[in-house]
Amino acid sequence: MAKSQTNNQDSNKSQKKEKQEKKEKQKQNKENKNISDLKEKIDELEELTKKYLNGWKRARADYQNREKEIRKEKKEWMKFSNSQLIKELLYILDSFNHSLDQVPDDLADNDWVKGIVQISSQFEQFLKGQGVEKIKTIGQEFDPNLHEAVDSSNEELSKSNKIKKEVQAGYTMHDKVLRPAKVIIE
Repeated sequence: MAKSQTNNQDSNKSQKKEKQEKKEKQKQNKENKNISDLKEKIDELEELTKKYLNGWKRARADYQNREKEIRKEKKEWMKFSNSQLIKELLYILDSFNHSLDQVPDDLADNDWVKGIVQISSQFEQFLKGQGVEKIKTIGQEFDPNLHEAVDSSNEELSKSNKIKKEVQAGYTMHDKVLRPAKVIIE
């Protein structure tokens, strides 16, 4: 009987050991599954992180590009902010030039006339400093982007598009037409 009791105890111990091993194996499998799930979750989160990071980088690049555009627009705006004032000043320059055209030849050497010529020259230099350039006309090819034809010296359509006379000077400001030149075409 002692032998069968020992066999029973050994069998119970063996069964308990098997149960214990089975529980440990199940526990290990469960831990492995949890680890696997966590690794999957980490991979998902890394992908999401990359997606958000790339989105942030794109947004930052878009922002920097917009900042550059704003600086460029501001610079352009500043460049032409005085254009309306300068347009008005051009009429004063026209008056100066018309008055100088009317000076009799015998008064051309008069100090007063020389002073007016000097003021007109200073005025033109000031405009040049603002990026204002006079549009070339007489002898040039007619360009509808720069010139406005007010008359044609020939009643028939002229084959020549050369400018014969300037009626009113035209000006550009930083290569944009401020006022087209009014001309007569041959």
